[in-house]
Amino acid sequence: MKRTNDLRIAESRLLISPATLKSDLPMTEDSNRTVVESREVITNILFKKDPRLLAVVGPC
Repeated sequence: MKRTNDLRIAESRLLISPATLKSDLPMTEDSNRTVVESREVITNILFKKDPRLLAVVGPC
């Protein structure tokens, strides 16, 4: 039987764990502020307190 899965996969690599990522890149005050403010903006858009359109895009 011919192979049908992953025909166009040239390479794969394991990802680092979330714990390793967090220890390598700790959250700063600026990054924390960005996360908190962004979550508030998104919440306001979802509850129609902000008229902007939210588009969620990414790899499918």
